[in-house]
Amino acid sequence: MPGVVRNVTFDGLRPRQTIEWGATMNTELNFRIALAVIGSMYAAIRIYYTGVALRADQSFFRPRIDVRQLVFGTLGFLNIVPTVIYVVAPEQLVWAALPLPAGWRWFGVGLGLLGIVLLLWVHQTLGRNFSVPGVMKEHQSLVTVGPYRWVRHPMYSVLFLIALVYFLISANWFIGMIWIGWIVGTVALMVGEEEAVMIAKFGDAYRVYMGRTGRFLPRVL
Repeated sequence: MPGVVRNVTFDGLRPRQTIEWGATMNTELNFRIALAVIGSMYAAIRIYYTGVALRADQSFFRPRIDVRQLVFGTLGFLNIVPTVIYVVAPEQLVWAALPLPAGWRWFGVGLGLLGIVLLLWVHQTLGRNFSVPGVMKEHQSLVTVGPYRWVRHPMYSVLFLIALVYFLISANWFIGMIWIGWIVGTVALMVGEEEAVMIAKFGDAYRVYMGRTGRFLPRVL
């Protein structure tokens, strides 16, 4: 285990091993700081562009009676709690820690920085068209530029990347499970309706757009 110093002494004929955790704790602190900074950047981007969308059109949210928005919105918010706990009190989640190599965790930090750029790109491209899934705003336009030139749902793609980032940096299966489960569940229940709403609004223009783009990744052929 990188960063762990093992001292072996002998009690009679039996070896006794003690472990110095200082180096490991310092490394873990680096990952906690990285996750806090990257997560804060994600939150700041989402909050800013939600404000932009709300100022442009108050029909950002679904009606209150929509159970799916309530459930997935609440779960998405609650997912923040164990992530924050990992940052401020990681010993509370040690039961779910995984022996993930440091290289993979630093790879997660790199993906996290990439995620910031991609999330900004998607939000900047959407601008005032940003809304919760399945909501058609009064002045909605069909966005086919930026990442939407190749992918119909780049926001979902970026959110899945973010979920993977949280898992890799924290090296915690519980954090990974709740974030990845949340985005997979959201996509499974919402993406079909979202495309149906777009077809109802834009008709053949959206069907043609669907024919030349991938859902979550660019089409290869």
